[in-house]
Amino acid sequence: MLEINNVAEIVETEGGEEQTKLITADYLGLHDEWELVEMVSPVYLRDEQVTHEQELYFYPSLIPVLPEDKVKPGHEVRYPEEEGLYVGRRLAVTNRSKNKLEQRLLASGDRRWFGDDGEMISQPDPCRTIPLRPLVFDEVNPVLKVEYKPAAIRDFENKYIVQPGDTSVEDHYLLEVEIRSVSFSHHPLFSREHILAQRVTELYNKYNQCVVLGREQRLAGRLEALRRARDSLKKALKQTPDASQQQLDRLQRYVAEVREARQLRQAEGYSDRQLLSNLLITWRDLKKLRELQGYTSTPLRLQIHKEDAEDPAMEIMAWDEEIRKEVQELEEEYQEEYNKQLEEYMKKLALWKKRRKALREAKKRRQKEAEQQIDRESDEEAEQMMLEPPGEEPQPPAKVDMGVVRSEVMERLLKSLRPPGEPRVHVQLTTSGPVDQNPACPKQQQRRAAVRRCALYVKIFYNQKEVCSSRPQPLGPRFIVSIGQLFPIRILQWPESLKVELHEEGGTFAHHLVAEMYIPFPSSGTTLANCSLERHEFSSNQVLTFSHAGVGSGTYMCPFPEGSNKEITCLYTSGVLLCRVGWGMESGVHGGGDGRILAPPEKYWAKGRRSSCADVMSMLDTEGAMDIDKLQEWAEKSQLDPNDPRNASFFYFIKNAGMGLNTERNYFRLDPQQAEFDFCKLEDLDANSRLRLLRLRDQGEPEFRGLRVVPLREKEIPKDVFKVNLENWTHNLKFNMTTLRFQSNWEGVDCPKFYLTESSRKY
Repeated sequence: MLEINNVAEIVETEGGEEQTKLITADYLGLHDEWELVEMVSPVYLRDEQVTHEQELYFYPSLIPVLPEDKVKPGHEVRYPEEEGLYVGRRLAVTNRSKNKLEQRLLASGDRRWFGDDGEMISQPDPCRTIPLRPLVFDEVNPVLKVEYKPAAIRDFENKYIVQPGDTSVEDHYLLEVEIRSVSFSHHPLFSREHILAQRVTELYNKYNQCVVLGREQRLAGRLEALRRARDSLKKALKQTPDASQQQLDRLQRYVAEVREARQLRQAEGYSDRQLLSNLLITWRDLKKLRELQGYTSTPLRLQIHKEDAEDPAMEIMAWDEEIRKEVQELEEEYQEEYNKQLEEYMKKLALWKKRRKALREAKKRRQKEAEQQIDRESDEEAEQMMLEPPGEEPQPPAKVDMGVVRSEVMERLLKSLRPPGEPRVHVQLTTSGPVDQNPACPKQQQRRAAVRRCALYVKIFYNQKEVCSSRPQPLGPRFIVSIGQLFPIRILQWPESLKVELHEEGGTFAHHLVAEMYIPFPSSGTTLANCSLERHEFSSNQVLTFSHAGVGSGTYMCPFPEGSNKEITCLYTSGVLLCRVGWGMESGVHGGGDGRILAPPEKYWAKGRRSSCADVMSMLDTEGAMDIDKLQEWAEKSQLDPNDPRNASFFYFIKNAGMGLNTERNYFRLDPQQAEFDFCKLEDLDANSRLRLLRLRDQGEPEFRGLRVVPLREKEIPKDVFKVNLENWTHNLKFNMTTLRFQSNWEGVDCPKFYLTESSRKY
């Protein structure tokens, strides 16, 4: 029997068993994966359906939107960062997503999501630039393991922290003082050339600092930003007929800020040009002095580079534009001032005419009454008019000549800014100049010999006791002494003072004290590893004169060469000490320096210590003797941004300090947190019947003098207990009124005086 189907063919064999014959699909493994495909014609979409779908769906474009299209109609684009306001960092969003979102918002006609600058209003980026939590490692550093130390009792009232002879490690405190170098800004062995070289160095450092800070360029940029903001606001006010008072006040504030920024820029430019001019003049005097004396004692050399303008025509255009802007601003200011003076003149003129007319009428009335011989009482107003003449006629204000103003503007700009055509000057100070080793002047040879013999060393005094001193170091021709020594001091007494004395030996005198400096103690957490070098200036009022080329100290002399400058000056010994002060550290478990800081408890000795890193706001809060009105005026004048997180503490302090202040403060705060613990007001204490009864008994009033028991609760006191005392007080007041002493017109007093008894004053 043979059966045929789509899958297999069944065959019967001789043994009666049925076997299935596989076909090609079974061998290929595609029996269950066959798919039936039916060919149909394409679906036809009508144009109406396509148009309807296009109206329903919106596909935003990726093209950026112009800022003018994102603001409200009739408004100008305003950039707060150009006006000096704080703008937080925005979230980082791709331009593709940003453009699609802006197109979607504009398509919906909703412009309230855009700010004045055309950007979408969004919160600042909340992400921090640094991780908030430190990385936690699985392995714990063995140095951070807890180490048990038993408690120790210390006598803080004793003068000594550690008793002499005690070698206990627990009470071992160490102070480390590192003296780096000593440099003299004036020394008695200075020659005239050294004085001029020191002046050149000081002027160069000041000028270089001004160039690095670039204050003039920053003021110029701020001035341009303020001018743009002012012009845009003026343009917006011209387009809107009804301007608000807030916009007018804002315009006046812009005008005042532009005037202030312009004056600051000119003052800074004038200072920079004067500094450069003085530097070049002093360098010229130094070169002239070297030529006159025939030798060189200092290796100082000033290199001057001139840079010509790349585009002189562009500089001339910028110069003329600056003159035009300033003249226009001054013209507006003078016109506003002229209008105010004219308005005041019109008021004075009207008042003068009124007085003159009244005076004429009073004279006519007086003459008419005299002719008619009418007897009447004197008219006070007429007499007042007769006694007060109208005075001179007020003069109208004079207009400002703009030609004179333009010439003054050009003169100021020539002094403060670089005019067109003038090359830029770059200076560089070096110490690579040659020095004559054998000058022909005998006095100069004697001075150099004295410098070679001179040596300096320092002594350190702790609590007015010498604890250590350094090795003598030669002075050298540059008058810079490198000491470079570290002095560890074991602390046995509470810190009171730390003094460094600078001594000199060799030179002209065998030994003498140059200067002494008091160094402030560091905080208990300061070590040499986390502190920086500090500059401590010193000076001496010693008067020294020499017979050689040294100028001495405390004497009047002229360091400039003959024929240049006749300035006579008096210089004293002065200089700078570079040092570091910190507390020592106990060695760690593994020999490192991560142990505890060997500093005594700071709260027992740091009362008189000067804090070098004190917070300004905390000093203001604890000082108390301040003028809040001036502080608020400075805050408004500085235009601090209240949205800046760095100014939050300042504005919080101003807000709390200025609440309820109507009079000037003449006190300081003893405890500013006391108000939090006050359980009632002073008015509540005065209204309390029991306290009032106790007060009257203490004052010795006759009605309450013999009262021995006062109830503990206020409700147990009768309400009419003070009625008898009030009736007696009224009776005494009436009796005193009958015995009043009237004094009329005595000592210039026109009103009567009366005196009350002491008991009546209490109420």
